[in-house]
Amino acid sequence: MHDTTLKQKVIDSIEKLPEDASLDEIMERIYFIHKIEVGLKQSEQGDVISHDEVFKKIDRW
Repeated sequence: MHDTTLKQKVIDSIEKLPEDASLDEIMERIYFIHKIEVGLKQSEQGDVISHDEVFKKIDRW
């Protein structure tokens, strides 16, 4: 399996946007990729919470 670098993931994702994509759309795509990478890293480190705990937090809102 080929491991894609983060830089290449961003480039590939931006290339899939329409040619007339705005800078805001490009930045949103980069931020989205960043948040996914952060979440994956947290998950790999075991920094997660259960569904039950999520629902308890939501109930407190």
